[in-house]
Amino acid sequence: MAQTELTETERWHQWRQGGLGGSDIAGLLGLSRWSSPTRVYYVKIGALEGASEETARQRIGKRMEAVLAAEFHDMTGLHVVAEQEWCEDVHPHQYRRCTLDGRVVESLASDPRLHALGIVEFKTAFERGWSDIPADYRAQCVWNMGVTG
Repeated sequence: MAQTELTETERWHQWRQGGLGGSDIAGLLGLSRWSSPTRVYYVKIGALEGASEETARQRIGKRMEAVLAAEFHDMTGLHVVAEQEWCEDVHPHQYRRCTLDGRVVESLASDPRLHALGIVEFKTAFERGWSDIPADYRAQCVWNMGVTG
């Protein structure tokens, strides 16, 4: 029987299942509106059918990231590069992973791993008027910063 090659999305889901990512953290901490510690556990052991299927909101949000990156550049003069970069912490924390929406650099000629000013996390939620960053988004950003140093 011939093996079919995995799509990029399937490879990404397989990679994510091997560790804890930024979007898992809010669920583990009980801060998520969409997940819980139990749900994260069942997803990681592969016991939750359909857990790796992308929702319409996730797909739209990912597509909007390029538009938001262009807006970010227009507002700040800074560039977003290394979009959807898969990152994982080095030994001893190889389970710590994240997928970056991007790294922020002053110049497109810069090496984003050496000269990044920071990372960027885009959200396309329909929420308005935040007085502070919601706890689930904050947890994801702090985790991603920890993974990437």
